[in-house]
Amino acid sequence: MKLRWPEFLRWPSFRSAVPDDQAPLPARDELQCWWRRTAAGIVAEDVTDAQIRAPEARYDVVLPEDFRDYLRCSSPVEFNLDEHFGNWWGIREIKNIPDEWGPEIGPLVPGRADQYLFFLDHCFWAWAWAISCADDESRGKVVLIAGIEHDKVVADSFTDFVRKYTRSWGDVL
Repeated sequence: MKLRWPEFLRWPSFRSAVPDDQAPLPARDELQCWWRRTAAGIVAEDVTDAQIRAPEARYDVVLPEDFRDYLRCSSPVEFNLDEHFGNWWGIREIKNIPDEWGPEIGPLVPGRADQYLFFLDHCFWAWAWAISCADDESRGKVVLIAGIEHDKVVADSFTDFVRKYTRSWGDVL
């Protein structure tokens, strides 16, 4: 049986950070604007290159540049809930799929789950999103991890993910 998301999850966000006709901002700036505009109250910090290298070393990966930039300038410092009940993870919470989810992973990321890093969960871990740090065609792609039958690629990059999430979040479900 295919999961059918409730229709209200498909509605566009009425508080997009940036109008569609405006030149795009870097993902970190668009996300921070959206957090402010929606009164999310998310406190973020700048992190050092040494702090960013820690998960890279732990998981033997190199972060995609737009994701690295987000963590460098917008890393949340504590548990948070945005307008969509998303909890954005800070640099200290970043984990790969096996460390956070466990060994049961669908065919979407076979043999590469250790190279996908979670960065956001929904509503106290109903599902979550992870970014590929693999050195292959999946690099930078964002996947929804929601159970073996529901896992899927939802964005081609972190920047693409942020734009979808802040403008019409049903597009990342």
